[in-house]
Amino acid sequence: MWVEASPGEFRVLWWEVVNALEPGRPKGAPPYFLRARPYGLRLEVPELYLDLLDPKAPLDLPFADLDHPALEERRLAYLAEKRRLLRQGQDLRGWLALLRLDPLDEEAFARLQGSPLAQEAERLRQEALRELGLG
Repeated sequence: MWVEASPGEFRVLWWEVVNALEPGRPKGAPPYFLRARPYGLRLEVPELYLDLLDPKAPLDLPFADLDHPALEERRLAYLAEKRRLLRQGQDLRGWLALLRLDPLDEEAFARLQGSPLAQEAERLRQEALRELGLG
């Protein structure tokens, strides 16, 4: 089915699509997934698997390096929730995951001392201290 639209109608429709793909995009910010001129997809945008409700989703989200304020805001909220859930758990691998997120996390480091994962925790901490020039 082919429907004709005036240039003005097309632009309105185009921006509705852009806003549907990028809810919360700041006004005036260029679209991330679509180009305004010439109209079309941005070819350099990677394919993403994104399910923020998936409990098995990796800690390092696939869109972590994309420069878009709405995605960055969601990434930070996601990581805060993951940290909260990991801190409630008793699983030592969860505490090690916390240390991977923040190698200077004192509570996670202390929790892993004396455990089978203590050596890995120490390695993560020492690597972070070296990067900071403190170790």
